[in-house]
Amino acid sequence: MPADKPNSIANHTYEAHVSSMTALVGGAVIKNAPRVLHKFNVVVDDTAGSDVYYLHIRDQASIPGDSGSAITDFLVPPYPVNHTTGTPTSFDLDMSNYGIKSETGLIWYLSTAQFTKTIAGAVAVAFGLIDKPL
Repeated sequence: MPADKPNSIANHTYEAHVSSMTALVGGAVIKNAPRVLHKFNVVVDDTAGSDVYYLHIRDQASIPGDSGSAITDFLVPPYPVNHTTGTPTSFDLDMSNYGIKSETGLIWYLSTAQFTKTIAGAVAVAFGLIDKPL
């Protein structure tokens, strides 16, 4: 599905976010403006190294650099994705009834650290549905 293609579901108008369908990424800006995230899916590629990757979804307009400082602006708690090389690993987050509202923007990335940002590298693809402003 192309990025920003409108979808109507249960009295909401959504726009889709696709980080990439062909190239692996470590994270992406879902939207650099306030939005409500309703659904999110990330797939760690089967070629990625065996590790625990932490899915971070934050209220930011751009992806900041790696830092050893503790992160406090998570929109959902960091979610551990246990991955084994040779098998793709998928994670779905569904908040379709209410969603998670951001004030600044929406970003996601995979980190090798739970509460600090240590980007995992280009290991995944992702898809999300966010509210489209009317």
